[in-house]
Amino acid sequence: MAIITAIEVDRFHRGRVRVSVDGRPTLSLHRRSLKSLGLREGQVVDQTDLSVQALEAEKVTAHAGALDFLARQGYSARELSRRLAGRGFGEEVVQGEIARLKRAGLVDDERLAKDYVDHRLSTRPAGRRLLRAELTRRGVGRQAVEKAVARAPAGGSADELTLARESARARLAGRAARIANADSKTVMKLRKQLLDYLLRRGFSFETAEKVVREAISDRETGEGE
Repeated sequence: MAIITAIEVDRFHRGRVRVSVDGRPTLSLHRRSLKSLGLREGQVVDQTDLSVQALEAEKVTAHAGALDFLARQGYSARELSRRLAGRGFGEEVVQGEIARLKRAGLVDDERLAKDYVDHRLSTRPAGRRLLRAELTRRGVGRQAVEKAVARAPAGGSADELTLARESARARLAGRAARIANADSKTVMKLRKQLLDYLLRRGFSFETAEKVVREAISDRETGEGE
């Protein structure tokens, strides 16, 4: 048997405490795991049992933390891994928890990507290029990204043109009078701004250019006179 001689903040790992047994640093535990185990200085322990109990407590605490995150919004496996690591959980515990959540269907990158694309297209239309970039930033794997992005209209298609027109109308809302009364230089500037905006939204150049010409016609710039 051994005695816990110190419990102190682990200065090298955020959210964790270091437990020393018989004067030697033995365990690094998440603060919530420490609380659930009820460890205290001066406590007599069996080191083998303590190690097993500590690992199980870490798993339980990580699972509770993951469910807390998922209750607020969906996360990709990589996003959730980063969140848990940021809470102070070690790689072994984090990967075990992610695998557990995948088996339970609570973390599913393909479903997340599909739902993201569907919601994005219905609320803030965007082209495939931007959707791909946004999903990649969220840590979604390439295969899941491509499968989800395939649901979006292809560059230059009639459907993409419709989405781009909607984006342009929203962008230009309330500016009709300004465009109608602007001089050629100002109108050209507005056209460039709208083109840049549509390209940033991930629409193809072909689609963006067509929509800009429709929204702010050549006649308004004095072209072709």
